[in-house]
Order: sequence, then structure tokens, then C-alpha cells
Amino acid sequence: MRNYLTPGVYFENPRRQPAPVMQRTDVAGFVGLALRGPLHQPQRLTTWREFQQVFGGFLPYSHLAYAVRAFFENGGQVCWVVRVADVHTAQPAALAIPDLRAMERDLVNGDPPRTFAYHVTAVDPGTWGQSLEISLQAAGLAATQHVVLTDALGAVLALPADTLALADTAGLEIGSRVQLTQDVGGAPLSLRRRVVQVDVVRGVVRLDTAPAPLNATDSSHAISLESLEFRLLVWENGQVVERFDNLAPDEAHSRYAVDRVNERSRYIRLARALGDSLPALPWRGGLQGGANGLRSMSIFDSIGTPQGDVYGLAALAAVEEIGLLAMPDLTARPATPKPIRREVRRRVDPCIPIRQPERVTLTGRVLDAEAGHPVSDVEVNDGLDSVRTDSDGRFSLPDIPAGTVELTFSRREYNEMVLPFPVGSAANQDLGLIRLSALDLPPGLSDEDIFYGQAAMIAQCTALRNRFALLDPPLSAAGTILNTSGLQTWRARFDTAFAGLYYPWLIVRDQLDISRLRYVPPSGHVAGVYAATDRSEGVFRPPANRALAFVDDVGVPVDEATQAVLNPRGINCIRAFPGRGIRLYGARTMSSDSAWRFVNVRRLMSMLETALHQGLQWAVFEPNDVQLQLGLRSAITSMLDELWRRGAFVGNTPEAAYNVRCDEATTPPEAQAEGRIIVHVLVAPTVPYEFVVLRLGLTTDELQISEV
Repeated sequence: MRNYLTPGVYFENPRRQPAPVMQRTDVAGFVGLALRGPLHQPQRLTTWREFQQVFGGFLPYSHLAYAVRAFFENGGQVCWVVRVADVHTAQPAALAIPDLRAMERDLVNGDPPRTFAYHVTAVDPGTWGQSLEISLQAAGLAATQHVVLTDALGAVLALPADTLALADTAGLEIGSRVQLTQDVGGAPLSLRRRVVQVDVVRGVVRLDTAPAPLNATDSSHAISLESLEFRLLVWENGQVVERFDNLAPDEAHSRYAVDRVNERSRYIRLARALGDSLPALPWRGGLQGGANGLRSMSIFDSIGTPQGDVYGLAALAAVEEIGLLAMPDLTARPATPKPIRREVRRRVDPCIPIRQPERVTLTGRVLDAEAGHPVSDVEVNDGLDSVRTDSDGRFSLPDIPAGTVELTFSRREYNEMVLPFPVGSAANQDLGLIRLSALDLPPGLSDEDIFYGQAAMIAQCTALRNRFALLDPPLSAAGTILNTSGLQTWRARFDTAFAGLYYPWLIVRDQLDISRLRYVPPSGHVAGVYAATDRSEGVFRPPANRALAFVDDVGVPVDEATQAVLNPRGINCIRAFPGRGIRLYGARTMSSDSAWRFVNVRRLMSMLETALHQGLQWAVFEPNDVQLQLGLRSAITSMLDELWRRGAFVGNTPEAAYNVRCDEATTPPEAQAEGRIIVHVLVAPTVPYEFVVLRLGLTTDELQISEV
């Protein structure tokens, strides 16, 4: 406090506390299946392109990519995405790079490499990593020769046995691995050493061991020195996607390969296998052994386990800025699309009949590559005719001309395979065993599992009170959209103000084959509309009567009579209006309490709770006096007044819209004795007009319009 010593007039600024800041409510959290990306680790995304970079593209058995794309297309700007799978069975693709010296030894003996310099793994689990290849090429930083140092009289200066004088030390540093070569009498001798010291001024380097039997004092036969750095290229589907130049195999080097690659690569991770090893150069190989971890999934991999494992939905609980929750793959019933038929054409002379006089019958048996059991109903196609395997996996394809034929093996739930076979002149030829690999598909969840997952979403929203769940109705057992009777039965299982149910599913263009359409759950589109409404007008504006983007049609037409049944039960409909597009046409929660009937009311109160909780932290440990009470009233009133002016509350005056009390009446002496201060905040949020009633009257007199 200022000391007043001289008479006069003084100005003081009263203690003012900052008003709470209204929190973001437009950030969505998504949980689902993706091609790639870290498992059970939320990733913050701001564009659809970022999703593609982190999680890959569209999948035939997943709705996550469609939901995220719809979120951004409909006005969303920020979302968090969690990729889920069974962490116990998901594996990254991997590759071992042979050690140079071991490879040289093994090749002499005709054996495959048995020791390795590096282990390469895909940065994320999944079969996507099997599309990666690694190639290594020599790319040394230094290439020079040794020189013999002499004094002024021409006498050779003696250097330590482990030291070489060089014509140029550029590109060499501690940790450089070098190859030394000396050609004496047409018999070149070569060996490898490690640089442990570089003297740039004198132009000499010290090696870890003496370069014997090379002769460093022979000026007529120079020792060539070349550093052994290398270039690493990462290929994806035959295209170079990453390049790392001048990598060094020694960890003391400033360009140590493991550090450089792991700091910058978006595709792979590198680990050293042997402590003192050099990779084989040149070399190229593909990653193998990736597993998606989908077939063994359960509901707990998507929401977290009862034992406390933070999987999927549970991982989003720690992200404070999330205001919306969606799990589009929770209601999916994965099924593989029909394989795309590859057209196989034979080079046939048009003057000769297609079927040659020599006709051959091909037989074989198809097995599951992993389980080993026969696979029935596999279509075997030679480009002209097709047959199917029987219950024992056997097939017989007659009337095949001699030459080379490409056979296509396809069946739902299996990867399609195209194999060329040479066809001889024998009448019957057995192709042996053909092994098909099964697609790694997640199991379709039962209705009870879906209910358990949606209940977990609601439980998180209720516990944190800062987010709202967007629920998708499940498909029927037959994979079709529920009828109104089944939908109402599903709705009756919930009673909460922290969730909204939207119906029906939507029809969008299949991004894997744009000539086809597919059903997607509506939660991604709805989340985008919520986010756009929050940003343009505010969380107090009902997110309804807005046209949807990235949609072709509704899965089931909803007319007025149908909505008249669903709307009172808290089921928000999505309707197609001629000339107005496809629109969200409901904004109700799933609560039986009329006070919490509307989505905007619940979300507005959640925003207020969060803003007040975070914005009033300054009041903790303040003296409980009149000044504190005034500061609290002022801070809260400032925020509420701004919301009222934006239209969040009803009432023509602030007094009619909200009321803030903090005085001796709200905080009695016993509360003060316990260190508490109590603030009463009353607000009158706006509610949407769902029904606009026009009353038209008829008069026999004329209507007159006048200007004042």
C-alpha cells in the first residue's frame, strides 16, 4: 500500500480480477480403426490431409476416415483421433539389414546372412508397413590419400603407428569409419578403421588401431582413404518417400544413422543390432510381418479395460479441450467388399480360335495360409472362364490352352491373389497347394457390446461434464438400418442429457470405388455441424436446420409422420428436403428431464461450468472478505453479460437473463469457518423454437400499408 506523506489528491486502481474465458466447445474426439498411426495415443489434427499423413486413407471395413472427412467438410477445424486395435497381436513390419563383414563371409560359403547391422521396424503397427522397402547406397563424405610428411631437409617425419597424414581432412570427424586401400605390386590390400582424433591444422588423423600391414611411410604407393557413410532410402509402393544422406554407422559421429533416422522419419525406426558393425552396401529389402491386430479385438480395446488399461476412449479423457465424442466404428459390422475383378487378356491370334486343339485341365487345392484348412467357394478365374472350389478346397479348370496362364483366386474375407502358371502339353496338370491369406478384419460387435461402448461414452461425458456424446444407432443383425420400432427400443436404453442420438445412417460415395455408394454412421457429419455452429454463433445456438456436406442421400427417408413419432422421444432426425438439401432436423438430448431437453442448453451449461472452474482459480487462498466477494461477482457477471449480449440468455435486461449472488447470505459463518465461499449463479438459457405457428386471418376489408 502507498505511504501518504504529502497532502494532496491520489488516484488508485481498484483490484480487478480477470473474467473467466469462455472455453472451446467445437473440438471433437474420434475413436476408430485406421490403416496406420500410433495405437491408443490421441493425435491432434487440424486438416483432413493431416489425418491422411498420420492414419492413412479410407478402409473398406472402417468408418473412421469417413467420419473425420465429414467433420472437416462440414465446418470442423480441430479434432483428436485415437486409433484402436489389440495391442497384444498388432505388430509393426520389420526388416534386418545384414552386417557387411558377416555378409561377405556368408556369401563366400554360400549361406544366407546370419548377423545383422541394423533392425528396421515400421513406425506404427499394421500390415501397411509391408509396402515399405529400404535401400542402402554408399555415400562417403571424404575421399583422399595419405601423404608422407618431411622436414626442411627432406627427411621423413616419424608419426605414431596409428596416425596418418592426409592430403585433405574434409569430411572426417571423430567416429568416422574409413576404408584404407594400398596397391603394392598389383595386389591391393584393404582394411577398415575408425577415426578417433582429427587434427585439421596439421592435417593428420589418429585411428583406433594401426593400419598395419599398410605402409604409411611409402610415398610411392599412397594409401587411399574413403569414409564409409551411406545413403538410406525409404520406398513405399515403389516410390521414394524419404531420403537420408551421409549417415554414419558410429554413434560418436554427428550424423549417426540411428539418431538421424529416428528423429526425422515418418515411416521407420532404426535400431543397431551389433555394436561395431557396418551395413551391407549396396543393399535393398522389404519389410515383412506386420499385423493389424483386428481379428482379436474386443469392446475393451475401444473403450479401455476394467483393469484400468488406457485404450481408445479412455485415452481421450485426458484431453481437456475435447467437447464432442464420436465412435463411428462402434456400430460397424465389418464386411469385405466384393473383390475387384482383374481382366486377364491372352495374346491370341484373331485368325485362330481362342481354344487351341490341345486342351489341358488344371487342378489344384486352395488352403488358408495361416490355419491350413481348405477354403471352399473360392472363385478361380483364368480370364475367360471361372470355377469355384468345393468343400475340400479343390478345383478343376478345363479347356486351358498350353502356354502361360494367369489365374485369379478371390473370395470374401481373403486377399485376392493373381498367379501366373506355365501350362505344358500334358492333358491333366496339378498345380498343387495354393495358399490364400485371410484379411485381418475386426469382429462385428454385438448389440450388448455396442450398448456397453455407448454407455462408456456417456459415463465419460457425465464424469467430466465438459463434453457431449454423439451416438449412432446400430445396424440390424442383417446389416440394414434399424426401423423405427427397433430404433425406439434402442433409445429407451438411455436416459442422459450428455448425449444425442441421430437417425438414420447416411449414404456417401465410396472413396475406394467412386462408382459405388456406402452407408456411414452420421456422427462425423453431426460433429462437423456442431463445430461450425459453435464457431460461427456460439454453443448456445442449437446445431440444427443446417445442410450437410459430403453426403449423397439419407439411408432411410424420414417424413413428417415418422419424425412426429421419433422427435418427442429424443431421437434427432436427418431429413432430405427438396431444394434445401440434407439437414439436421433435431437438437434434443436423450434426457427425460424437460429442463435438459435441448442440446444447446446442456452444452451451454457445460461450457459455463468449465469456464468458471478454470477462470476462478485465482480466488483460491484469497482472503474471504468483501473485496473477494466483489471480485467474484464482477468476474462472473462480466462473462455472463457478454453471453447475454450474444443471445445466449432470454430476457430484455441483464437482471432478467442472469443473477449472480455472493455475500453473507450465500456464505453463512459456518461456511466461512470451513474456508468456503459460495456463489449463486442463475441463468435463463435460450431454448429453440421447434414449432413455428402461423395464424392467417381473413378480412373482408382491404389491407392498407402506410409509411410513417
